[in-house]
Amino acid sequence: MRIITATLLVGLVLMGATSCKQENTSSGITDIHTALDSLEAKLRWTDYRLAQEQWDYLTTGISDSLKFFREARWSLLSDEHLLNALRRAHRSADEQISKRRIELMLPKVAVSSIDDTRGIKQLRDSLLVACSQDWCLIDGTRQSIDSVNSAMIHDNSRTQRELAYRALFSVDGSSVSQFSRLFRMRNQAASRLGYRDYYSLMSSLSCGNEQDYLQLVDIIDSLTSPVYERMFDRRRNNGRSEALELWDWWQPYEKTLREVDRFFPVDSQLYFARRSLADIGFRLEQLPLYLNVVSDSSISHMAQTIVVRAPHDIRLAVNLTDGLQSMRRLLHAVGLALLHVEVRQDSHWFSNVDDPVWSNATGLFFERQCLQPDWLSKYAALPAELIARFGEAEEADEMLKLRLCLVDVTFEYEAYKNPNRDLNSLYWDLFTRYTMLPRHDDLAPWATQVEYVTMPLGRCAQLLSRTATAQTYAYLFDNYSGVVGNKEVRSFLVQNYFRFGSRYHWRNLLERTTGEPLSFDYLVH
Repeated sequence: MRIITATLLVGLVLMGATSCKQENTSSGITDIHTALDSLEAKLRWTDYRLAQEQWDYLTTGISDSLKFFREARWSLLSDEHLLNALRRAHRSADEQISKRRIELMLPKVAVSSIDDTRGIKQLRDSLLVACSQDWCLIDGTRQSIDSVNSAMIHDNSRTQRELAYRALFSVDGSSVSQFSRLFRMRNQAASRLGYRDYYSLMSSLSCGNEQDYLQLVDIIDSLTSPVYERMFDRRRNNGRSEALELWDWWQPYEKTLREVDRFFPVDSQLYFARRSLADIGFRLEQLPLYLNVVSDSSISHMAQTIVVRAPHDIRLAVNLTDGLQSMRRLLHAVGLALLHVEVRQDSHWFSNVDDPVWSNATGLFFERQCLQPDWLSKYAALPAELIARFGEAEEADEMLKLRLCLVDVTFEYEAYKNPNRDLNSLYWDLFTRYTMLPRHDDLAPWATQVEYVTMPLGRCAQLLSRTATAQTYAYLFDNYSGVVGNKEVRSFLVQNYFRFGSRYHWRNLLERTTGEPLSFDYLVH
């Protein structure tokens, strides 16, 4: 009965979306406010049902109608006439709330509309399947991505670390060619809308103009280069007879990382989270948060936030495993949940629709608490000597991640600018430029990145999220005596950030709160 009901309801939504498209085709969208109100009402219900189905799937492995509601949401957003109307309205909108609604929906409608065009949707779905698998093969044995990634970092055998790296990033030629084709076809679809390429379309709707994008890369490159080069030289000159490889980067800290992991057994992580969050004002047991916690090492690590209806029904599906990484994932997911619990906006746009930069920055804010020396000492009881060693390891890890993020950001830009070039050669050129590590042209790490399929310019959003988080931390240290154990942190976050949801652009909130525009100076520190 439930399947029939869900199918009928989805059919009604799809019929409404289809009739809306037919009306748009014949007469165009004359009132953008009416169109947005209608879309909001449909999305409010569709997102609610989709979240319930996602929860069922994550907690039971079974969902009657997940595919139906995903298709329903896709159909609502993939409307080229709505996209054109939003673009026109965005240029002329002067009323603040209407303009913000348009800003939030433009990138989402653009992605859906272009990826719904003939040929792209099938190609996109194929790449999603290839990039989303949570296992890979080592010596013919099927292992989870998480366990292979752990082997690349922790295994004492250099040969095994290399095998793990190659297992993670070996892809067949068809995936490489499909990615190249996706870049080309998205460019063609964007050109029909009047843009030079797909990157120009998406950057104009999300990250600003091309000059701002390239300036972001240059600034972060110049800030991180001196620190990274010093780290690189120390490793290269440390009596090594072979070239320093990516899979060697963490080896000097392997013992330290293993020692730290022992302080985070599965049965302590939820306790650490509840206690440390209570000490900054968030009492999880008194909030409308519903947790489903399991511990199963045979499946991938998971900490996923499901927003059923903000702020009244927020759920977390968590698979905890031993170690600090699991602790970090848990706090990240809880942070995103708290953003939706504390929102005070009636509009579905502003309470349920995320700005990717801001939502990720919120998760990072909470995640980074457990990397602070006073948090590690107070809650996990790490000795001071181990905390000092871990600080060096974490700095090296973060610096490499930033440099690799520059590789990904620049690669996506160049790939859309000229998708007909040898993209694998392009990737390794950028890899050696930003990391100074050897190239391996027989591998194609870029063709394993699901973000290129699902979140265009997503790596740029990650860089901005890290920067916003660093700036907020710096402000709290300068004006509130830090974060850990500070009862004023909840009031600070709720009053300045959370209660607004997505109503205001994150740059405006950040500047109003910290007293200065987004600054990259805090990122390295």
